[in-house]
Amino acid sequence: MSDKPIRDYIFPLIRAKRIANKIKEPELIGTGFLIGKNGFALTAAHVIEQLTDNKNNDDVILALFVVNGKWNAIEIAKYEKHPSEDIGIILLDNYKRESFLKIVNTSHLSACEYHCWGYPHEVAKELKKLEENAPQRPDFIFTQGYVRRRINNELYPTIIFRGKQFYELSETVGGGNSGAPLIYKLSVGKNVWEVFGIYIGEKSEGNISYAVRSDAFANWIPEILDKSIEDESKNVA
Repeated sequence: MSDKPIRDYIFPLIRAKRIANKIKEPELIGTGFLIGKNGFALTAAHVIEQLTDNKNNDDVILALFVVNGKWNAIEIAKYEKHPSEDIGIILLDNYKRESFLKIVNTSHLSACEYHCWGYPHEVAKELKKLEENAPQRPDFIFTQGYVRRRINNELYPTIIFRGKQFYELSETVGGGNSGAPLIYKLSVGKNVWEVFGIYIGEKSEGNISYAVRSDAFANWIPEILDKSIEDESKNVA
């Protein structure tokens, strides 16, 4: 593993306005994470939709990274959504960092333990309540849990949960965490951390959350990448 903090590889995605060459009115939308070494990252497809829907000339979509204790905004140069699953790929503008997060083309059974880092909305809102005039700022949250079951069919409502290959998870995190990597617990701390799913959301009833399984998208070849997601993620430390 790199000696850099994990937050250098898992980042918040925001939508904001550029006014007089300054970033104004930032809105936290979701989470993304770097793969490979060419500036590509993965997130949920519905996060990309929320970032780009009804976008006008003043709107910018950004990834945020901490540099010298301050947020540094990187624009999203390109993006593409999977044709059927709730995942997407983005290309950061002139930003490259070699990642140790590797997509594995496999699926795990129930009781498999995972770690997950992301930027849930509710934590950002809580921080703002403590400091009323402060801008809403993302905070990096760790969650751990286990796979409750592996799913091979559509979820209801299908308008929210697209696709057919999911994990049902033991822990809910909340909006803003969508797009965060599901990391195989036994790989954490090694040279390569294995990502076997992407967190996409939860149902209010039953306190249940879901992730898209990596075997549903590892072989996907996006046009902006021209190779499979799995192959790009092999370009790791």
